[in-house]
Amino acid sequence: MSYFIARPRALKVTKGSLQQVRWPTAATAKVELIPHEVFGYSEKQYPRTFVAANAPVRALWNSNTGEGGFESSVFFDELDVDRILPSGVSLSMRGHFAEASLTSATEDNLTAVLGFLEFDLPAFLSLLFQGFVGVTAVTGTVGTEVEFRLQLRESWHDVRAFSSELRDAKVARAIDLSEQELGSESRYLYACLYYQQAMRLNSSHECRLPALHVAEVVVNLAKCLEILFPGGHDSVRQGCRALGYSSDEVEHNIIPLLIIRNDFDIAHPVAARVRYEDIRTVYKFVIRSQANVRSLLLRVGRCIRSGNNPLAPLSSETPKRRVALCEKLRAHMEQPSLPDEDLASAR
Repeated sequence: MSYFIARPRALKVTKGSLQQVRWPTAATAKVELIPHEVFGYSEKQYPRTFVAANAPVRALWNSNTGEGGFESSVFFDELDVDRILPSGVSLSMRGHFAEASLTSATEDNLTAVLGFLEFDLPAFLSLLFQGFVGVTAVTGTVGTEVEFRLQLRESWHDVRAFSSELRDAKVARAIDLSEQELGSESRYLYACLYYQQAMRLNSSHECRLPALHVAEVVVNLAKCLEILFPGGHDSVRQGCRALGYSSDEVEHNIIPLLIIRNDFDIAHPVAARVRYEDIRTVYKFVIRSQANVRSLLLRVGRCIRSGNNPLAPLSSETPKRRVALCEKLRAHMEQPSLPDEDLASAR
């Protein structure tokens, strides 16, 4: 998952004005941490990611959907921690809230503390808890007159609108595609499966937070292209041109998807936090790419249906290197894991 693409937040002043602030001044920043259950009482007893040691727990599982989790009515004691950080910031943690108090020399100084609460602290808590810890709300004050919150600048939600008649036509065409013979067409099926996964990761039924899985969407859309036309960018170019797309259409709509997969906090890490305007550009291009890859898949399907199959045969044999890799993995797992470096082992 891309860490930065899903978090384009901005500071919004809800009371007063930053222009009236005389720096340095007293400031506070407060975050709400999730899941609440690990920091004390929570209204949610299910599903639980963390449970108190020796507490009764019930496991639930839906064998139709795979959904499930653990339920428990017993909670941890409320967290109550105070620390003075080396920077002089006073950190107070009460239940699922963490608050930093400081004398802020500049607005940039305050921004650094906000970054610590939103990014750094949850990352280190996730490491120590061996489970996800995140932030849902960020608020604060500057001096006695200014209040603010750090909020998402905008959000994107996908929805499709069409008539019942068009829906029926789409169903009929999907059945037509599924009636195609196997063989080299299975390469087309795999591409459609990757596209389905990309749509799942953007579905409000599967993901409540828009853009959370945008990196995985890019990866799956890129896999669509690479399973259709294996061999790198030039193979994708050649395959698309054979379908009747112009060089400009390919370079503007297809190849950039493969490039951002490698160069924008998706398949490889970035060493600096990403600018908001760049996040917005990439996400808008991903939404555009979903439509472009779909159009490409539909054109390929139409060619196959008409008897003009543009795809190379796909071997039905499992690659020997994959079999060998899994054999090595099984052998690796028979060996001891690394020593546990948690607090318990240091005592």
